[in-house]
Amino acid sequence: MLFTGIMVTLNTMTTPTILLASISALGIFGNANIAWATFQKKKLRSSCNVLITITAITDVLHQWAHLIWAFLYFNETVTTFEECFWIQSVPVFCSNFGSVMLLVLGLDRLICIGKPVFYEQMSKPGYIFALVSIGLTIPVAMSISAYTRMLLDPSKISPCVITGGLDPFGMALFFQVNASLNTSTFLVYGLIWIVVKKSNYSRSKQLLRTITTASLCGVGGWFFTMNLATVLNAVGIEVTPIIIIYNGAILNTSVTMNYLIYFGMSREYRIAFVQQLRILSCGLLKCSMFKVEDSNAFTVTMKSKSGTSKSEYSK
Repeated sequence: MLFTGIMVTLNTMTTPTILLASISALGIFGNANIAWATFQKKKLRSSCNVLITITAITDVLHQWAHLIWAFLYFNETVTTFEECFWIQSVPVFCSNFGSVMLLVLGLDRLICIGKPVFYEQMSKPGYIFALVSIGLTIPVAMSISAYTRMLLDPSKISPCVITGGLDPFGMALFFQVNASLNTSTFLVYGLIWIVVKKSNYSRSKQLLRTITTASLCGVGGWFFTMNLATVLNAVGIEVTPIIIIYNGAILNTSVTMNYLIYFGMSREYRIAFVQQLRILSCGLLKCSMFKVEDSNAFTVTMKSKSGTSKSEYSK
């Protein structure tokens, strides 16, 4: 056995560890490219794009947890509760912040579609700062709580998966808070869908398809993973490391799909990604098979007392 006193064997942990690490490596590549695209193209520096970049960076840091676990696992490294807490502190923080940012992105899109005039007139730096500052309160509070709980028994042995530095109370809180955030995000996307459905936007069917894809693929994995773990805790089933790894593979698949979603649905991101692939392949990859037409962007035009305002929404 790898961890003395913990009923986890090499045979049962090897396959899910490789699976999760592989998914995470792809996710790190994709989300790093999403962040890179914002610095690469001026057209990807709107409020929404900046929020997407912040989310992508948190996803990269979050997914490093699973590569760290794989390294420790295959090197048969035993960690104490305190050691694991510090090793996984940044990924856990970013996982919590990532859930918050999914909700923030949903709210941003709801404001953009529902109040386009207001959205265009407000200060972009102030708006982003306010959203991110408010959003940080949840992961900061959860990190402080986890730290105080860790101090109660810092020397016990703990398999250092992403939640390995959380005690049972902290783990239950982790899943409950994130489940609530992900459920709220789905509700926000539902409101966006209703607003678009009832409005007379041009190409609204294409937008609804984009919204549906974004919510199901981008948020669905988070929603399923966090709510399943919450239900298991509620009925008294222990969420063991192997359950966390298999369950986490679903969440991380959603995180990894961000790259594919933006590649397929956003012209500007697709152009940036193609350029990145050419750079990374030293020009060997021509990428001529990728088209750059954008069939999912639309412009909301509304009249106000001060004139006409246009707000572009592109997934």
